[in-house]
Amino acid sequence: MIQWTYKTDLSIVQEMSVSFCKHCVENWKRNKIMDCQLCRVHLNNGWSIKQMYEVYGKRKEVYDMVGLPSDAIVPPAEKREFIQPLAYGTPSWENLLCMLTTQPLPEVVSKKLEPVAKNMRKMHALENKAQWKDFLNQEMKIIYQLKQATTRASKEFFFKGLDPLTQKILLL
Repeated sequence: MIQWTYKTDLSIVQEMSVSFCKHCVENWKRNKIMDCQLCRVHLNNGWSIKQMYEVYGKRKEVYDMVGLPSDAIVPPAEKREFIQPLAYGTPSWENLLCMLTTQPLPEVVSKKLEPVAKNMRKMHALENKAQWKDFLNQEMKIIYQLKQATTRASKEFFFKGLDPLTQKILLL
């Protein structure tokens, strides 16, 4: 998704989110990497190819299985730390507030979210607001499916489709 912003001097600035493409995921399956900016940034931040597949490749598989658009998997930020994907547990839906707002959160909520605070600050401080918006949009599609699921197996399946940051927030 591309959003155009016009400056007063009439120059155009393109604001666009960065994402992994289907070719990235295909290469990770073979323990290879695309020579793209986002893959290199993740590797430079200490991610392994296996970790990229575990986080982003698994999300793409869930998207493909349920027929959601999966041409691009959008991370919450270009530079981020690895968070281990979690097993399904009972989600606390009110925790989603911290993802949906950029306003300061009540202290009680902030303390509860301290384990993921660094990643959340990065996400909320992004100059590229399209990244944050596209990430949230992508996560909300899976959260909708998760909330509609009626069996534990289907809930576990959709939970795997969420970014580990979202998983951690929902299980705090």
